[in-house]
Amino acid sequence: MLPNDLTRVAGVITSVPQTPLSHVNLKAKQNNLPNCYVKDAVLHPAIAPLIGKNVRYETLPDGFTLREATPEEVEQHINSLRPPNPQFPARDLTKTTIQRLSALGFVSANSYGAKASNVAELRKFLPAGMVPDGYGVPYYFYDEFMKANGLYAVAQDMMADPPFATDPFYRELMLRNFRNIIKASPIPQALRDALATVQAQFPAGFGIRCRSSANAEDLPSFNGAGLYDSFTHRPDEGHLEKSIKQVWASLWNLRAFDEREFARVDHLTSAMGVLLHPNFDDELANGVGVTKNLIDPNWTGYYVNAQLGESLVTN
Repeated sequence: MLPNDLTRVAGVITSVPQTPLSHVNLKAKQNNLPNCYVKDAVLHPAIAPLIGKNVRYETLPDGFTLREATPEEVEQHINSLRPPNPQFPARDLTKTTIQRLSALGFVSANSYGAKASNVAELRKFLPAGMVPDGYGVPYYFYDEFMKANGLYAVAQDMMADPPFATDPFYRELMLRNFRNIIKASPIPQALRDALATVQAQFPAGFGIRCRSSANAEDLPSFNGAGLYDSFTHRPDEGHLEKSIKQVWASLWNLRAFDEREFARVDHLTSAMGVLLHPNFDDELANGVGVTKNLIDPNWTGYYVNAQLGESLVTN
C-alpha cells in the first residue's frame, strides 16, 4: 500500500504500482514533483547505490534519470519550489452554527471548508440519493475550542522551541503530544450541546462519518491530499465530541504541518471544519474520479479508479 502519511519530499519512487488519482500522485502533481513506479526499486542498479544520498531525479516518458546531487543544487531546487511569501488561509468565523448541506454551497468554503461546501454543491445537480446528506460544522467551532483551552498559546510555544524547527523527530513527538492535548481538552458546553443536537438527527444504530474540511485543503493551489484525518463515530462511542476532536487534532499531523510550513501557510490561521454524513459500511466498491481524460486529452472523457471492497483506492 502506498504511504498515506507521506510528509514533504522532493520526489517519489515507489515499488508498488500507483494510480493517477492516488494521494501520492495528487500530491506530486500539486507540488510539481517527479513520481514514478519502479519494480523492485531498492534493488535497481541505478537506485541502490544512491540510497541515503541527495540526488538529482527526473522522470521521463519512458523512464527516469538519477545521479548524486551537490548541496548547491539541493538548495537551489528547494528555493525554486517554495513560495516566496507567507500565505494566510481565508477563514470566516462569523458563521457560528452547524448547517445542513442543503444550506451550503461553494460560497460557504471560507466558513465550512471546501470539502463540506463541494459535497453540498454536488447535491444541487446530481440525482437524488447519489450524494449523501449531512451537515457542515464551521471553523467557528474549532476556533472557539482552541481559544477556550488556551491552545493557540500552546501551539505558539511549541513552534518557538528551537529543536522543533530543526529536528524532525522532536517535531513529530511534540506534535503528537499536542494532538493528545487537543483530544483531552473539553469542548465549550454551548458547542457540545449543538453537536449533540446534530448527532440526534442521525438514525440510531448507524455510524457518522466525520470528515476533515480544512481551509488548507481541496483548494486550487493546495489540494492537501492525505494531509488530514477523517473518522467514523460508532453508535457505542457516546457523544460526537470524541470524533470531532480527533478530526480537529489532525490539523496538527506532522505531514500536514510540514506541508504547510514548506508552502509558508500560517498554521494559526489554518482552521478545521468538519463534514458530517452517514457512514457506509460493507461498501461494494471504492473509487475516485476526475472529469478529465488523463490518457488522451484530445478525447473528451472522465477518468475513474475503482476497486472492489472498502480499501481506499486513494492509498
